Amino acid sequence: MELRLAPLLTVSAFVRAGLGLAFSVLAIRVVGAGPFGYYSLAWAFCVAFLYMYTGINTVLIAALVEKRTVKSSQEWMAAGLVLTAVMVSLVAAVSAFVAAFASSSGELFLAMVVCPLMLACQIATMFCCALLEGRGHVARAVLLPLVGNCGIVLVLVTSLLAGWPVTGLASLLSVALAAFALEAAIAVGTALIQCAGMGKPIWRGGTVKKLLLGGCSIQAANMVSFLLDPWSKSVLALCLGPASVAVFDLAMKVGWGLNFVFSAYSRLFLQIPPSDRERRIASLTQAADLTWAPLALVGAIAVSLLPPLMGAWLRVDQMLLAQGMAMAVAACLLMAAVSAAYISLIGFGDHAFIFRNQMILGIANVVTASLLVPIIGFPGAFLGSLAATIVNVALISKRLRYHMPGFSGLASLARPFVSRLTLAIILFAVACTASVRGSSVEIVVAVACVAFVLLVREPLARATLKKIHGK
Repeated sequence: MELRLAPLLTVSAFVRAGLGLAFSVLAIRVVGAGPFGYYSLAWAFCVAFLYMYTGINTVLIAALVEKRTVKSSQEWMAAGLVLTAVMVSLVAAVSAFVAAFASSSGELFLAMVVCPLMLACQIATMFCCALLEGRGHVARAVLLPLVGNCGIVLVLVTSLLAGWPVTGLASLLSVALAAFALEAAIAVGTALIQCAGMGKPIWRGGTVKKLLLGGCSIQAANMVSFLLDPWSKSVLALCLGPASVAVFDLAMKVGWGLNFVFSAYSRLFLQIPPSDRERRIASLTQAADLTWAPLALVGAIAVSLLPPLMGAWLRVDQMLLAQGMAMAVAACLLMAAVSAAYISLIGFGDHAFIFRNQMILGIANVVTASLLVPIIGFPGAFLGSLAATIVNVALISKRLRYHMPGFSGLASLARPFVSRLTLAIILFAVACTASVRGSSVEIVVAVACVAFVLLVREPLARATLKKIHGK
């Protein structure tokens, strides 16, 4: 598969993260921290369901790619419709239960009523985007979910500049609901046009069960890690105090932010049918050649610059932040490097392995942190995560060899560019050392060396620069 859409997915991930941050800042500025807190509380209940629905969507895309016949596509489309309706009903029931304990005239009640409607619009958009992506319209599926957030941010910016009356929580919720409703309407119209050849949905209970079990397996594995995260933070707070939890959270947010952006392209691997082994291996090789070395180099720049900047601005321990960020970024970049292989396992339908593997590693991570933090202090919280990630990468590689006989494993993908990758890893280690030592001169030299190698030696960067200059 040609990864020509990889830049679009990466840029869209950057834009989505930026729009989310811009919305939070602008909303607090426009309506105040208190009303926005009610919105955040109400939306938190919705996000949990939205998070669970993501797994169902991923399995639906993989199934539509694999099952190209009209009848099977109709069955999977019907299954998606049923589970989408069930998810929206569950959200409405939970929100109504929570809203019953709030004053009917309060802002929390208003938020609990409107946020489920916003969530229903987003779930409708996600379902339509899954149909589009399953039919090969990846670009449309990537761009459509940006419509609502762009609309909200645009209205809030205009409100600040032109004095539009977005001055309370009711106004904010009205703007958000209108933006997401417009997004859903555009998504539904696009799906009806592009997927007209799929025909009418055909109900089949077995397909609904497969979709539900597959989606729950994927998201349950992620939820285990999500729910166990407070335990690691509790161990840190008990042993080292609450300030260490803040530093831990900062380091992990940077790591997972890089992982989110640099693994965005991996969803393209859902477009490869499980039977097309040669195409999958060629795509994995191409993705590794273009991303593995740049991942290490970008991670080196982040580890070098962010700890001193955040440490000075937020008044936290720079050395602890540098230690934690080095290990957090290393672990998250490892996962970003194998994200294409992970998505490939979803394409193969190996949901049981994903669930079992993630659950074991999540528990092992918590146990390791619980044992190491009292002994070696702050780094112990990250060593468990890093060790678990390395084991996870090895297990994913082994499982991929099981599904693709003759494939030599993920390590074999690095042979054509082993010298570039080795240099990038060395520079990452040097940058981490300079950041932990806290020497400004060493950090500047490390960043300069990394930037030079990134711009001069990496083919992706050279191609980008040539395109910018029109050569």
